[in-house]
Amino acid sequence: SEQQMVECATACNGCNGGWSSRALQYVQSAGGQMSRSAYPYTARKGTCRFNGQVAARVSAVSGVSDAKTAVAGGPVAVYVQAQGGFMSYGGGIYNGVCGQYDHAVTVVGWGSASGVEYWIIRNSWGSGWGESGHIRVKINGNCRITFDSFPIVA
Repeated sequence: SEQQMVECATACNGCNGGWSSRALQYVQSAGGQMSRSAYPYTARKGTCRFNGQVAARVSAVSGVSDAKTAVAGGPVAVYVQAQGGFMSYGGGIYNGVCGQYDHAVTVVGWGSASGVEYWIIRNSWGSGWGESGHIRVKINGNCRITFDSFPIVA
């Protein structure tokens, strides 16, 4: 649940930015994270409604040294610049310019189409954005992606 992070991980500044590693450390200390369906995203900060209904637990938080190896083990928190072409993305492999990062998202996999490798990134903007809430971003393309951390799931 992204919304749990926005409302409950107070060290992360809600919708005003923060660090994914701190959010994952919050999940570890809180005893777990609720599912998206149990704690849906509202795109605004309200009161923390974590009720202990845990869908996932984190036993540790690790930094990323090799992106593909990390992603092969599960989702990885990354940062991108979510402006311009990124915001209006509707499908395909995105290779637009991304400058300084301002948005945290999650890499959930990677693939290849016509010889072009791409990251599969889940965004928090809902299933109506992009490709059912995801964007495919060209690996080593024009969009700078900064890998932060990933959870070691309990």
